[in-house]
Amino acid sequence: MRVLVVGYHAWDVILPCTELPPVDRKQEYPGMITGGGGPGATAAVALARLGVEVEFLGVFGDDAPSQMHRSELVTEGVMVTRCPLEQGGSSPLAVSLVDPVTGSRRICWTRGSLRHLEPGDIEASWVTQFDLLLTDSHEPIAAAILAREAGRRGIPVVLDGGTPRDGMAELLPWVTD
Repeated sequence: MRVLVVGYHAWDVILPCTELPPVDRKQEYPGMITGGGGPGATAAVALARLGVEVEFLGVFGDDAPSQMHRSELVTEGVMVTRCPLEQGGSSPLAVSLVDPVTGSRRICWTRGSLRHLEPGDIEASWVTQFDLLLTDSHEPIAAAILAREAGRRGIPVVLDGGTPRDGMAELLPWVTD
């Protein structure tokens, strides 16, 4: 099986903590974790770990978080060869404060300055090389173009629609799961 994943990636910093430091004070926290995240990129890694041939499609920057995340995806077996590279762009970043006892979390994040995928970044015919299109709600314009072609060819389209976003209306008619 071959899957094309279109979506969002972010560099994550996860900090296990049961309480926040007092205002204007510092507090050391052991065990900080860093690594790639974002719904689309995380799904791509999960699929690759399950032995699926997977390609991720999203815009990367030339800054350190994008370079680290892109390298991590490749190491996990995710193809990223068609991902546009934006020079000088700042990458998405998320800092998650996670209570290790309850699992509750607080997330501070920025999308950065990377642009969205544009119609000129993709070719609708790419989807014909895959058995499934998986997309999150972060790249609805590009996803809709690919989903329309997938629908015409009987290729299933799965949406991780966690948060409704502008442009999703054009995508929804083509979603099969």
